[in-house]
Amino acid sequence: MSEETKAESYSIRLTGPGLTIDREIPKELAEQVVLLVMTGQAPRVAAIPATPAAPGSAVGFGGGAAPAAPAADLSVREYLDQSDAKRVPDKITAMAMYLRDVRSQSHFKRSDMVDMFQEASERVPKNLSRDINWAAKAAWIAPKPGTSDTYYITKSGSDAVDARFSKEVVQKTRGMTAGSTKKKKASTKK
Repeated sequence: MSEETKAESYSIRLTGPGLTIDREIPKELAEQVVLLVMTGQAPRVAAIPATPAAPGSAVGFGGGAAPAAPAADLSVREYLDQSDAKRVPDKITAMAMYLRDVRSQSHFKRSDMVDMFQEASERVPKNLSRDINWAAKAAWIAPKPGTSDTYYITKSGSDAVDARFSKEVVQKTRGMTAGSTKKKKASTKK
């Protein structure tokens, strides 16, 4: 192993009943291991790929094998475009996932969403609180316990973004505004 490669690798040792692993791992993988050990939650990024992703591939979104880690230089605008988020609650959820996966920010506030909309060159919604509540009612985001105005993205939210807000995902939440229930339209035939 060259000196340059050694400087960018870390040593990891794991022992347990019938198991002993002692090996060098790349810095990126070491960072993921530290996150897992410190928080008890697996990072939302896949293992370091053996080969680079194909040019033009949609990084960080579903469609078969686990997605590669979103590129650190991926802008929120690019992320929104790749996620196919169209409605405001969809965009809020995609932005929450962007904050978590690209910026390593596990929680967000309403003010963070205002900043994200502006950064994405999107008009800030007039009733952002209602739209945040809508995303929460869809179980895509959830309030952080013991706090006010602090949220995190849920597994359902991650799944919705990974599915690129498919027709099925959108259909399940159509007409779901905060405080309302889906209303069936009465059909009248003449």
